[in-house]
Amino acid sequence: MMRIKPSLYLFCLAFSILVIACSSDYYVSNEGNDRNNGKSPEQAWKSLGKVNNARLGAGDTVFFRRGDSFYGQLVPQSGKQNNPVVYSAYGEGEKPYLHHSILINQEQNWVQQMDKLWCTSNELELVEDVGNLIFNDEEGFGVKCKSKDELTKQGDFWYDYNQQKVWLFSESNPALLYKNIRCVMGSTLIWQEDKAFVHYENIALKYCAGHGIGGKNTHHIVVKKCDFSYLGGGYLPGYGDGFERYGNGVEFWGEAGNNLVEGCKFWEIYDAAVTNQSSVAGDQTNITYQNNVIWNCEYSFEFFNWFPASKVENIRFINNTCVNAGYGWGHEQRPDPSGRHICIWELTANASGFRIENNIFSNAKEYLIYIPDADHDIQSQMRMDYNCLYQESGKLAILEVNGKVEMFEKKDFARYQEFTSFERNSVNANPLLDGNKLSRKSPCMGVGNPEFGMTNGKAPNIGANLNPLQ
Repeated sequence: MMRIKPSLYLFCLAFSILVIACSSDYYVSNEGNDRNNGKSPEQAWKSLGKVNNARLGAGDTVFFRRGDSFYGQLVPQSGKQNNPVVYSAYGEGEKPYLHHSILINQEQNWVQQMDKLWCTSNELELVEDVGNLIFNDEEGFGVKCKSKDELTKQGDFWYDYNQQKVWLFSESNPALLYKNIRCVMGSTLIWQEDKAFVHYENIALKYCAGHGIGGKNTHHIVVKKCDFSYLGGGYLPGYGDGFERYGNGVEFWGEAGNNLVEGCKFWEIYDAAVTNQSSVAGDQTNITYQNNVIWNCEYSFEFFNWFPASKVENIRFINNTCVNAGYGWGHEQRPDPSGRHICIWELTANASGFRIENNIFSNAKEYLIYIPDADHDIQSQMRMDYNCLYQESGKLAILEVNGKVEMFEKKDFARYQEFTSFERNSVNANPLLDGNKLSRKSPCMGVGNPEFGMTNGKAPNIGANLNPLQ
């Protein structure tokens, strides 16, 4: 056995201590100043721009003050193994949130152009596509239209790229009709392309026309105890006919590996709460989504990888509670309304270790499970079991197995099990949720996968473990 010289050991220990000691904490608040050094709450920075331009090192943490909101886009910096760069929260109160929106509540913000047609005034700078208008603190929403000619009813709006204005159909000045109007713009709140060893904790992301977190070529990303809401609705630049709308909570695009999304809440997302997807070269491996609570999103989990040579390995969607897919703000105004908890557009022979287990899938506008284009041997690529599947109305699933596509109504659960060999230990019943938690009489209690850990001789529950959620 090789022995390490004491002097070398002491040097390595001292170096490790030095690395830890050199890490710094930085603070950001709405009352801060970008000329401060940021190293205490009293010397806090103010803007995301300052955070983006700061020279952060491995092990550094940036704390945003709870109760505050920060406009713009966060571009994180990479850390190193065992020394990630962390973005988190400090203080008391609600989670700090990042957003890309403005309030247009003043009468002078609106100019009448013709009967019941109003547009934003010249004083407002709307240089980016507007994906959503939110009325009266999320009580109602605008309906995005493709042209001014489509504005025919209260709340219809159109973003004029040439004039950089919003046009809105309204019976009177919108600022008088609504107590407040939030104009949602932007593309992605956290743009993490080519980043690694980054952690996000206790931050909220909302009010953006695109993604919450996005970017290609990422690894060792951790998203924990974060909230995502009212995201998406903008047009995806350079895609399709120019009117393709988008917006996910967390998206890992292209090459991605060793990423984790845990203990988060997602609601009112235009597209998917969480997704890893790609049409470019790059493997996607060891990505886990667990213990999240998802409701009112068009998709709870969406996946595709259309690059033939890419490897997809060890993707795990486990212990999540997913409710009311397709019941969100964007569903009725989508050009392609669906509403699915699991939406896998294609699963190829390069996939292995794909696990969808211990989840609650309760109510979807269309299908709970949607996998219409799988490779012939889907059972060797994917495990789906120990889930709770419940539909009050709508369809149970559509899958391709051995080259045959089959659709299942909610009454066809036994036939679904037989046809797919999936869900052998799953529950086909109302999960009896109390809010997002299991009630005492829930059939999901103690019937989860024993492989995930036994407690006092009992199997785990199905659905999210809400203990990490603060």
